[in-house]
Amino acid sequence: MIHILYVDDEEVLLDLAKIFLEKNREFSVDTALSAVEIIESGTISSYDAIISDYMMPEMDGIAFLKEIRKKFPDIPFVLFTGRGREEVVIEAINYGADFYLQKGGDPKAQFAELGHKVAQAVKRRKAEKELVNSENRFTQVFQANPTIAGLSELHSSRFVDVNEAFLSRLSFTRNEVIGKNPIELGIITEETQTSIFQSFQENGYLHNYETKFYTKNKESLHVLVSIDVISSSGEDILLVQAIDITERSYAEEKMRQTLENLGKTQRIARVGNWSLDINTRKYSASDEIYHMFGFPPGTEVSYEQIAEMIHPDDRPKMRELFNQAVKTGRPYNTEMRIILPETGEERYITTIGELEIDSEGSPVRVFGVNQDITELKKTSCALIEYETQFQQIIDNFPVSITIVTLKGNLLYANPQAVKLFELDKSNEISSITVNDFWANPDERKDWVKRLKTDNIVTDYEVEFFLPSGKRIWIILFGIFISFKGEKCILSAHHNITDRKIAEKELKKSEERYRFITDNSTDVIWTMNLEGWFTFVSPSVYHLRGYTPEEVIEKPVVDAISPGSVGLAMQIMNNTHEKVKAGLRPEPEFFEVEQPCKDGSTVWTEVVARSLYDKNDNIIGFLGISRDITKRRAAERALKESEQKFITIFNQTPDPILIIDTKGIILEVNKGFEEIFGKKNTEITGKNLKNIGIFQDKVREMNLLISDDKSGQITRTEIEFTNKNNIPFYAEVAISRINIQNQAASLLQIHDINEIKRAHDAVKSANNKLSILSSITRHDVLNKVMITSLYSEEMRESVTDEKLKKYLDTITENSSYIARLINMTKEYQELGTSAPIWQRVPDLIQSETILGLLQNITLQSDLDNLEIYADLMLEKVLYNLVDNSVRHGKNLTFIRFSYHIKENDCILVYEDDGGGIVENEKTKIFERGFGKNTGMGLFLIREILSITGIQISETGTYGKGVTFEMLIQAGKWRISKN
Repeated sequence: MIHILYVDDEEVLLDLAKIFLEKNREFSVDTALSAVEIIESGTISSYDAIISDYMMPEMDGIAFLKEIRKKFPDIPFVLFTGRGREEVVIEAINYGADFYLQKGGDPKAQFAELGHKVAQAVKRRKAEKELVNSENRFTQVFQANPTIAGLSELHSSRFVDVNEAFLSRLSFTRNEVIGKNPIELGIITEETQTSIFQSFQENGYLHNYETKFYTKNKESLHVLVSIDVISSSGEDILLVQAIDITERSYAEEKMRQTLENLGKTQRIARVGNWSLDINTRKYSASDEIYHMFGFPPGTEVSYEQIAEMIHPDDRPKMRELFNQAVKTGRPYNTEMRIILPETGEERYITTIGELEIDSEGSPVRVFGVNQDITELKKTSCALIEYETQFQQIIDNFPVSITIVTLKGNLLYANPQAVKLFELDKSNEISSITVNDFWANPDERKDWVKRLKTDNIVTDYEVEFFLPSGKRIWIILFGIFISFKGEKCILSAHHNITDRKIAEKELKKSEERYRFITDNSTDVIWTMNLEGWFTFVSPSVYHLRGYTPEEVIEKPVVDAISPGSVGLAMQIMNNTHEKVKAGLRPEPEFFEVEQPCKDGSTVWTEVVARSLYDKNDNIIGFLGISRDITKRRAAERALKESEQKFITIFNQTPDPILIIDTKGIILEVNKGFEEIFGKKNTEITGKNLKNIGIFQDKVREMNLLISDDKSGQITRTEIEFTNKNNIPFYAEVAISRINIQNQAASLLQIHDINEIKRAHDAVKSANNKLSILSSITRHDVLNKVMITSLYSEEMRESVTDEKLKKYLDTITENSSYIARLINMTKEYQELGTSAPIWQRVPDLIQSETILGLLQNITLQSDLDNLEIYADLMLEKVLYNLVDNSVRHGKNLTFIRFSYHIKENDCILVYEDDGGGIVENEKTKIFERGFGKNTGMGLFLIREILSITGIQISETGTYGKGVTFEMLIQAGKWRISKN
């Protein structure tokens, strides 16, 4: 038996509710007219559930709910009222109401639903309590688990809980872990996660999967991972457990690496080890010994087989050394030859043997190490042969080659070197020092230094003195070699004396013209110390209209406008003064105005430097003049534009300021100083939020420095405080600008305080009218409900058919009155809030719409479509779906889509439920058309028309409805996110 308390200020409704609910013998109902009396009575704990009206004197249903939840958070509470405002529903749910049910409609069905809701709430509360106890027991075991453990969402793998072992071993805090998956935390790699989940999906579970975990500090752990699916709070989640085997894995890996490195070392060095047990004659060896003697690793081989492979000439020696080692304990170290049986190849082996004895001094085994030195032997022989051949080659090489010590002592010179350097064959070569040949001894030091750095030097040009006094130029090639046990330099020499002489002559002939290029747009010129041009490039004609010959005929000052002559003369005088002081002047950079042949002028950028003769005496100047007339004009225009901006900025009466992306003030205008009483010099460089002009500085700053890169002007309303500490509302226009390549914002503040006050006054009046209408509607609906209930009760007790007909008429008209009253509620809410941008795919995925779809497919082809519409747009979409569900014949499919027509958007709603006959396609939007109590297509059309959206029905009867909603350009968009 469920014991119910029903509280309502309408005594008639209390009696009716008790009659209808107690028809179900599962319920026992107590009633009360006052919530206050019930609270004071102290009897609430005796009830299994509470039903309450919303509008009651002294204490309404929401206040009653708050009091109940303070002391009895687990008692089911159902709000049963005639008021259907959305905010009441939201407030009830927020304060813990289990269900909300609106009065009106069929009494039997409504009280049946009320009883169902109460029974459902009681059962749910009991199940929740049992579930909490079960989960508490699981949590205790889970947290006490010494292995790393966590609970994560089935599809996203985000952790919902982890145990203490997880946090301590992986060095995370709980706040860092909850809500993130292992990839985001860096615990595993993406490759590891893919491998784990492939194994998991194959079996539906995963046990003892070996992998690596990474701690917060990037320390790696070797773990055995197990994953199982468990149920928690009615949904499946993953239980992830990991056993730390790091120490065991580290030991195994270290041993494996040690053995692997030993094997690699023996292979590289061609060294192997072996042992022979003295008593059992058992022979064992490393893999490299097997390779060395031509056996596959692991083959059963005896010591006698090995001994048989020793070269016959070496066997006696090896037998004697081995026997002496066993008898005397003296180790041996010698070289022997072996013959591989399969190929007959002879190889050279160095072998070392040593006797091991036990604690009593008895021989136990001989341990030995062998090294294959065959290649070393071959290399040694080849080297001797190579040296002989090398000597023959360089002696006959057509290029001069020498070998000298680092100090410069000549050790070898081939015949070509003897000839090139005029060496005396009668003297001993080793007595010659090559340092005497270098024209510049410091170059020899540089040559050796570069060799030490690079090991090889090519194309090193140097001048040499020969014994005859002749000078030659050569290109040196050098490399370090070892010669007769000493580090030396091998040099090759190429005589380029003839080429050097030719280059010197060519340089003299081209010295005057090396900077001149006839195709250059810049003018290249030279002038003497007397102030006359000595050369001017042909490009002067394109710059000034004069030929080079015309320019050379006149002094330099004639090529400069009067306003720039003083600057040019000052630069020339400064250059002369520096030369007199013994200084070498740096190049000069300056701008001058020059006259043109047609009477106009051009501005040029000049680079001038001094010219010197071979004795380092100044003989004139070399210069390049470049046309910068257009650049100067652009700079002047930019300066004028900046001046206009400054004038507008300071003369605008509205406050204007410029801030950077962090909110630092860069500049404010006089209007800002006047309104806020803050001087530009006082606040420049400070953060905008810290100068005391905002009512809510955190919110306002977020609005002003948001990262909008669209380039468009955005507007927002913000509450400020002026210099008299009086708050006012303003519209702020925000423009994103660049200042010196840095992003910034230009903010213009316009006072809208008076507009705001007028708007608030209108809003207040509307709210009062809305409250009056809501109260009246509530009272009327209650009376209508009472009439309907009594009519229903009377109809069941009378037998007169005529009287039943009268009662049916009363019930039908009561229902009609209720529908009209509910329609006024819906119509009252039209346009009460400003339209906003709404994302249509999100609206059609709401719980209210999805709850209507049972065995019906909902298809969305909307991309990221957003519409600027009234807040009741969701109700419009809901009622379109509800109409299809109610009236569609054999309905299985509903689709939302859109297409673009010119610049407008057509939002399309379709179903396969039969459709609208042709002569009703316009009537369906008229008031009163239809049979149910829903919003109706009349109100749908009215809601959409608030923002200019037109709706029409274009479907084919028999196939289904098609509603097309025309949204004008500017009131729809496709969002990026």
